Amino acid sequence: MQVTPSVRAVQVPDTNPMHPQFTTIYLVGRGQVLTIDSGEDMERYRWMLRGYLAAVEKAEIGISSVTHYHADHSSNLRWLRDEFGSDVHVLEEGIPLMGGRLPDHGVQAIHHGTEFGPSDDVKLQTIHAGAQRRLRLLLPRGGGRPLHGRHNPRRQLDHHRRPGRLSQQPGLLA
Repeated sequence: MQVTPSVRAVQVPDTNPMHPQFTTIYLVGRGQVLTIDSGEDMERYRWMLRGYLAAVEKAEIGISSVTHYHADHSSNLRWLRDEFGSDVHVLEEGIPLMGGRLPDHGVQAIHHGTEFGPSDDVKLQTIHAGAQRRLRLLLPRGGGRPLHGRHNPRRQLDHHRRPGRLSQQPGLLA
């Protein structure tokens, strides 16, 4: 599903009762893409990443990141590094929470104000908003509304957000 000209939401069918019917993996950029929330350590997520990227996107994963540190969002980070050689970018406070899900090398801590992304045209930036740390997607001019993933140390993101649905607060992914 096209969310903005630079962001696609890939929906992976899911039978987990905690998920509505699917889990969403976000792809940002073209060619060398950034993945956000690569799913659980299960073959169906890996098949979707390999098959969808090769057949539909004709792209490779250059960078992987997560909106938060639950296993159903971050368990493929080690595999993405091993399979594609992707760099893994995670918020610095999440590194101790992710343990064995992180690869032994290629992990970069994201600090306040850090910008990273698949190209100079499309990047993520970390910002503080009160107690929350947010990942803001910076798009080129005319690239649509910016999206945000947020990390709140007291409460994690809601698993049941609909992909691509923007909240009433401008630019916030609900």
